[in-house]
Amino acid sequence: MDGVAAVSVGTVGWLIALAVLLVFRSRLAESDAQWWLWVCGAGATLGVPGLWYVRRRRRHAGSGADSS
Repeated sequence: MDGVAAVSVGTVGWLIALAVLLVFRSRLAESDAQWWLWVCGAGATLGVPGLWYVRRRRRHAGSGADSS
C-alpha cells in the first residue's frame, strides 16, 4: 500500500467516524465527550493536505526528479 492509499483510507475513516458520532451527538454531550467530534474533524481536515502531499510526492518520484 502506497502513501496515497494509506492517507485516503485514513481520511475516509475519519469522515465515517465523524458521521457516526454526529448521530450520537446528544449522548456525547451527556457524557461530556464531544471532544471526539473535534478529533474526527481534525483527522479528516489534516487528511486533505496530507493527500495532496502524498500525491505530489508520488508524482515527483515517478518522474525521476532528484529531491536532494
